[in-house]
Amino acid sequence: MKISLTDWSYENIRGGLSGIEIQLGRPPSRWTLVQMPNGTGKTTTMKLLRAVFTNEPLSPEDINSFRASTEDESGQFVLGLELDDVPYRLRMELDYLKGTVSYFTTRPATQGGGEESGLVFPPELKMLLTKRFASLFIFDGELAKGIRDQGGREADEAIRTLYRLNE
Repeated sequence: MKISLTDWSYENIRGGLSGIEIQLGRPPSRWTLVQMPNGTGKTTTMKLLRAVFTNEPLSPEDINSFRASTEDESGQFVLGLELDDVPYRLRMELDYLKGTVSYFTTRPATQGGGEESGLVFPPELKMLLTKRFASLFIFDGELAKGIRDQGGREADEAIRTLYRLNE
């Protein structure tokens, strides 16, 4: 299955990430490098991307760590992607007051193209979207050191995860 990120947007997210939309193009490039000054949202973006891919449970503290301002009651992160050239939109809604997160999916297979509650992926992709896979797909440069260290097992584990050799 081919997975391509096409865009993402933020509302009321820390690091100055409110009302910002990032477009990667159609079709998007094979690789995308996110480079920004310190404190402007790189780590936040990677955490949000990983969370929306894995439906990762977030604690109220994690959720509130995304809050841009104490006045903000909610925030959202929306990810556009294509799965085998079929467009999907994943929306992560953060309720800062309740400390909860809700996920929603919009896809053409839905009657009328409406939004569904939860993250709805094809079954073959759902099996692949583990926390470990997300950490490799949404690659953090900090992870590179561990992968390239000689004698380290990170490279072996990365290959096992990507090719599902342990399944």
